[in-house]
Amino acid sequence: MWCCLLSCCFEDNSIELLALPTKFHSGGFEISFSQTVGQIKKEIDQSIPPVEKDPSKIKFLNITASLSPSAAVMEAWKEVEVATIKLILKRNPNLVLDSDTPYKHLEILLAEYDIADVRQIKIFHDLRVLRNKVVHVSQYDITSEQAIEYVGLALSLAEYFSVQ
Repeated sequence: MWCCLLSCCFEDNSIELLALPTKFHSGGFEISFSQTVGQIKKEIDQSIPPVEKDPSKIKFLNITASLSPSAAVMEAWKEVEVATIKLILKRNPNLVLDSDTPYKHLEILLAEYDIADVRQIKIFHDLRVLRNKVVHVSQYDITSEQAIEYVGLALSLAEYFSVQ
């Protein structure tokens, strides 16, 4: 899919965005970023108590999202990754985290050591899958607004893991 940004010039020389790419198409398979984010938000609302987010992280990641949505997603995921590693090592200080598939390994450890419940592990997994699509699939473009939604969800999980 070739993504394009459509704009229209008006008499006052202003530009209005008419459409933004929000979907990934591959072999008849379509995933809406916004739909997936909505599903993750529901899971978070049902399984993670509200935790105060660090305003400086939010501000930094929102600015990053306005400049480079994919970079904001990567940075937000890094927050989840670091919080997850710290939580796992807090519960199992002698554990060696060495794997060819570190994110999948972290997901397994969250379950194996009963650190997170099934819904929280699903949130971790779904955030990882979205991050991978944004970073590794060239046709998967997101808007700044979508990146900001992802940032909020990722920080919810990261902050929750940080206070456990």
